[in-house]
Amino acid sequence: MILNRRGAQLFEAGDSLGMYNMYASDADLGGIRGKQLLSYWGGQIREASKADMRHMTFSTRSLSTDGEFLIEAGVYTIRGKAGDKKGEAMYLIVWKQEDRVWKLYRDIPL
Repeated sequence: MILNRRGAQLFEAGDSLGMYNMYASDADLGGIRGKQLLSYWGGQIREASKADMRHMTFSTRSLSTDGEFLIEAGVYTIRGKAGDKKGEAMYLIVWKQEDRVWKLYRDIPL
């Protein structure tokens, strides 16, 4: 999904503010909400840089809608600068429109 690619680009660029702005005003990432999302992504980006783990790709496995939300499930892969695989995990994201823009509403790593 194109929104995931945008998130991966922001993460690789070290743009925690851009990552934060992808979230809806009432978003929740495992109990992390509001301005906490900004500091969370800043810390994640710093740690990923130290461990050479800033290159992410997403593979959407299913996408459905109920008219109000988009529900996406898939797998993300993290790679180092040399392309070596550092990790892989499943995810579930609920997107919702806020001001006519799709935003992360629930971000659930599995």
